[in-house]
Amino acid sequence: MITAAPDITDKVYIVTGTSRGVGVEIARTLHRRGARIGMLARTLADLEENAREFGDRALALPCDVADRAVAQAAVTRIAEHFGGIDGLVNNAGLSRIAPVERLSEEDLLLMFRVNVIGVVNMVQAVLPHLRARGGGNILNISSSSVRDPSEFPFLGGYAASKAALERLTQELRIEVSRDNIAVTLFSLGSTLTHFGTGWAPEITEEAFAEWDRRGGAAPATMDPSLPAEAVVRCLESPPGACANFIEFQPYAAMEKGRRMAD
Repeated sequence: MITAAPDITDKVYIVTGTSRGVGVEIARTLHRRGARIGMLARTLADLEENAREFGDRALALPCDVADRAVAQAAVTRIAEHFGGIDGLVNNAGLSRIAPVERLSEEDLLLMFRVNVIGVVNMVQAVLPHLRARGGGNILNISSSSVRDPSEFPFLGGYAASKAALERLTQELRIEVSRDNIAVTLFSLGSTLTHFGTGWAPEITEEAFAEWDRRGGAAPATMDPSLPAEAVVRCLESPPGACANFIEFQPYAAMEKGRRMAD
């Protein structure tokens, strides 16, 4: 018997990293499906501007997911505002670029704080609310750089943080399966975003030179609306089944010199 995909109208989803890029596109896609959205990011001005288009169906809160107390408070406020939580999309992420030989402890710790500890903080804050609903969804966004180092040089530290996230996601899936909570790992390929924000200009130039030396080969970049649609379809999986792992990639050839992407 085929089970129809559930209607997510009025369901409540938290999406982190919704100031721009894939995060805000996920929020838009959820809104088009009739869901209500808790929008979290570090920059309040961008958040509020994005949330205006959703009216009272969105609540935008500034949140550093790497701060456990702040993450907990944001989740509590969203649950109180909307009357519960049905799912979480851990989209917030941060990258720094450097060869492993010159990777600073500061940058490495920063990436692990946001990309790993931040996800753990959000999951721990959300789980009691999902259990109160009788189940729900958690979707963690990773990067194809974990499996394909040829996409762009000097992302070893970033890829290592995402690899850690992937192993945590596998463990989480087993731990919460008895609670009717679906856990999906969504690995994102090259996407037009502000992924390179915060990169040191001189190391970035060095990385492009190394990219050229390696052949400059990379897949096309996607518009962020494409993975956003795929993420929401994961949340619409029929009860009792979900996608454990998705590698979402563009498939057309990319011109060299295009804007940096995930």
